[in-house]
Amino acid sequence: MLTIFKKRIMSMLNESEYIDVDTGKVKVAAEAGILRSLAIGSCVVIVAFDHNKKIGGLAHMMLPGRSPKAKDKAKTKYVEDAIDELFEKL
Repeated sequence: MLTIFKKRIMSMLNESEYIDVDTGKVKVAAEAGILRSLAIGSCVVIVAFDHNKKIGGLAHMMLPGRSPKAKDKAKTKYVEDAIDELFEKL
């Protein structure tokens, strides 16, 4: 059973497109897309998956709370703003 699972995962990795999620970004993917976040360091990464829609999302955040500026271009660097956007995209 483990061998079948391993072959399926390896097949998905070979056929899939990696989607990099940099610091302060939120991205979603479906089907064969693989979300990944490199160089996490002291940041926080949250992953969510909607089983019904078969879509997953990843948020890579570095600052606590909300952005102090409502129209901040980089507001998803903040945990609360990034989580809100992650669930909106799902």
